[in-house]
Amino acid sequence: MIVRPFSTCGTRAAVYLLATVFPIAASPTHAAMSLGVSTHFDQGWQTALLGKVADAHAPSIRDSISWSKGEPVAGHYDLTDSRINFAKQACADGRTVMLVIDPRNPVYDGGDTAYTPASQAAFGQYLRAIVDKLGSRCVIGFEIGNEINADAGMKLPSGMNRVKTYVSLLRAVYAAVKPQYPTVAIVGGSTNVIGTGFIEQLAAAGALSVMDAVAIHPYRDYPETVDVELERLRAAMARHGSAKPIWATEIGNYFKEPELAPAVLIKMTMLLAAGGIQKSYWYDLVDEPAFANMGLYELKGAAKPALDAFRLAQDALLKGGDPVRVDPGDRRTFIFKLASGGFVMWGDPRPVTITGVKAAYDSRGHVIALPTMLSAEPVVLPAGAHYALGESDILADSLFEFGRRPWSYLAQSGAAAPSPLSMKDWQWTSFYGADGLNPLQVNDSWLSAAGSAQNPVEAIVRYTAETSQPVVLSACFTRKKADGGVALKIRQDQKIIYQGTLVDELQVDRLRLNLHKGDVLDFEIAPAGGNSSIAKYRIQFHKAGASQPPICLQA
Repeated sequence: MIVRPFSTCGTRAAVYLLATVFPIAASPTHAAMSLGVSTHFDQGWQTALLGKVADAHAPSIRDSISWSKGEPVAGHYDLTDSRINFAKQACADGRTVMLVIDPRNPVYDGGDTAYTPASQAAFGQYLRAIVDKLGSRCVIGFEIGNEINADAGMKLPSGMNRVKTYVSLLRAVYAAVKPQYPTVAIVGGSTNVIGTGFIEQLAAAGALSVMDAVAIHPYRDYPETVDVELERLRAAMARHGSAKPIWATEIGNYFKEPELAPAVLIKMTMLLAAGGIQKSYWYDLVDEPAFANMGLYELKGAAKPALDAFRLAQDALLKGGDPVRVDPGDRRTFIFKLASGGFVMWGDPRPVTITGVKAAYDSRGHVIALPTMLSAEPVVLPAGAHYALGESDILADSLFEFGRRPWSYLAQSGAAAPSPLSMKDWQWTSFYGADGLNPLQVNDSWLSAAGSAQNPVEAIVRYTAETSQPVVLSACFTRKKADGGVALKIRQDQKIIYQGTLVDELQVDRLRLNLHKGDVLDFEIAPAGGNSSIAKYRIQFHKAGASQPPICLQA
């Protein structure tokens, strides 16, 4: 096994990390999630960049061999080496290729998304021709269209049914490819974020019978709540047959600073792998001009912090099988047991005692001292580690416990009593809402009221106390779109205990309360002007006397 240093911690430390403290299981019980990387060779990247794919230890790339370039004249393919050499070379190097193909070509249906039977059949034949050239050991799957829940993802003549058109396209592709190449996956339903409602429409129209997996791009502010949506997606598919495997064909985020990427990469990798996702692809190999800080490398070629995390995941955390999520007794602590015997853990501040090993590792693979307190930064413990968790000073967290007790979500209009909201699935991220109340929505970190300052419809995040004790409340509300401002009220059993107007940021810091079991605290927002109000939020309850950083630093 060739060992590379993860970072400036040095080759010796990296060898110890891989060869000693993360031994590969001799007989893994199941294959781990494959973590590949997105590339753009079809858009003009030089094949020399395949060296960076190898340097990242990525087993697979996700790219394209576009239909419009590959079939410039109907029935005549341009699949010469100059067009497909990147894929041939990647596969010759022992990697696989996942191809996302936009079903649009100017020579068919006027360049719209293929909608006539003839053009859909032609698209299927084109995909089969690609496998004919590259082989089914090289091409592991086709993602049919890209982010088709967005208007730009499917371009059709006015009045055409998007769902029926897409399902008929899947049928044409399936009929063209699968009989000859049964191992090549037809991956459908590609959505920006997790568009459960849109995918369920496809499933209801018969898509599951002509696809092998469903593609999602679970971009989000916080990885920690992705499991809530994965549960809903699987349930939606199960209502229409059986849940198909899920491929997260783009993961990542638009990071303000490159140093923020490693923690997100490790968190998302652990959550997806433990959640049964078969394949995922980090977006992107190299920064793009419009999307800085998403790549493993800079535009000019220098390695970025995310590369260390990507290698750590490949060479240690996913070796031998998927991680298994450990139940620590609450939703605010995240612990994953690795096939190697090590652990990855993070969460709200909580004391931890670690024995059996002398050092731990951060999300870049750097050696760090054994922590005594968990934090939002992932900690990697090598094989042989044992841990004991202390009691957290945090009693509740609106982010990590989203959608679960002790939190609930309501709306109120006028003098009427608040009415419960239910989870809604639609084209984009699922949210708590109610029919007829758009744009009122509540998700894990954003809430939106409706109406106007004169006739508000308030969005409410409710906390119901599960024990009787004195507590300290900390909350942060940040404006996204003010339209004149956002009115905030906090009620304890209907009595207003705080109110203010959110113009930029409101921090309710260390508000001391005496709670009894069953007490209700409502956090209400409403328009203070204009027609809608959107705010980012995070709420925590701490034990009385506990010290905690201002929550706006964590939100």
